[in-house]
Amino acid sequence: MEQSADRTPRARRSPWGCCASRRARARARSTVSGVLALALSALGQSGRGAGAVGGRRRSASAAHPACSLSPPRPWTVASWNQHRKSSYLQKDCAWISRLQAAGNPRSAINSAVEAIQVEYSPLELRDWAGSYDLVALQEADPLLSAALGPGLSERLAQGSPDQDGRGVRVDSAAALLLHPARGLRSLRSERAVLRILMRRGVTASRELLAVLVERESDGQTAVFCSVHLHPPSQVEGAGRAYLEYLLPLRRAVERAAAPEGGEALHAPCLLVGDFNAAPEDFASRTRSDPFWSQFEVCAPRGGSTAHETNPSALGDFALAAGGAWRAEALGPRDFGAYERYADRVTWTAGQQIRAHHALGALKRAGAARGAGGRARGRCAG
Repeated sequence: MEQSADRTPRARRSPWGCCASRRARARARSTVSGVLALALSALGQSGRGAGAVGGRRRSASAAHPACSLSPPRPWTVASWNQHRKSSYLQKDCAWISRLQAAGNPRSAINSAVEAIQVEYSPLELRDWAGSYDLVALQEADPLLSAALGPGLSERLAQGSPDQDGRGVRVDSAAALLLHPARGLRSLRSERAVLRILMRRGVTASRELLAVLVERESDGQTAVFCSVHLHPPSQVEGAGRAYLEYLLPLRRAVERAAAPEGGEALHAPCLLVGDFNAAPEDFASRTRSDPFWSQFEVCAPRGGSTAHETNPSALGDFALAAGGAWRAEALGPRDFGAYERYADRVTWTAGQQIRAHHALGALKRAGAARGAGGRARGRCAG
């Protein structure tokens, strides 16, 4: 059985023109068109200002190059919060609550959902990725890498696997795809490990990469980072100040964009992905810091970027410094595709649960008949 999904459990609408964000799932063939995508485009001069990022989201203030008779072409970036299959058991996934509401025990739900197979449509995925200079992925896993194929997956710059709230390393990480057909090369890559000490004494962590990228055709440079932050409530609930939590990311961006040291950024910067917080919430927590004050929020217009079951329905956006950026949401606003996908996952898992119950009942009936036959045999003897 094949299904197509517009979103993954934490369905996301696509917020940007140059930045596309998506999620897809289950035995379902995950379609790129179904997931929320963000698209962005930026214009800039090597090592200095940037122009515009394309997409349906708020424009940031422009910092145009001083002398440019022939403006360089815009950068195009997509961001997809692809949701790994191993997180289909998270309690905020729509099918979990639906299956529980139907009276199924959680153990049966877990077994049924784990048995669902997921695959991507490689041709569709590669075609989508080929429309952009770079693609920021928030949960790149082995299934996604396999669907991209060796030609693209070899160009993935990604951190170490995430460590979840149980302290378990999972099969996904934030990643940045530099499309090989766009003439891009990584000049510098800086790592940032964001950590939270959980109540049970285990550490949850995510490693992000800030990459200084050069476009060989015109020498344009910019720093890009695929962002996947923990929710502020989780960070602060663990007793950490939010700015302290963000410090490794700040240092990584500084090293990538200002290698000589200092807070001033020497290259345009775009941090894009899943902030797990609404733009205004992130801004209110960071506006007192001079570094973060250099960035403009580039958020998509048109309402929620994530399904209501997410920590934040507006958590997909970008932070831009050194140019004017534009974002566009590429997915449907009503999350109808995700709802249909969730219905199919719910139905498939429900069928498996019912089949398991029926098989168990048959086995018990067979065992009872066998026991009855043996008892009659003993009496006759």
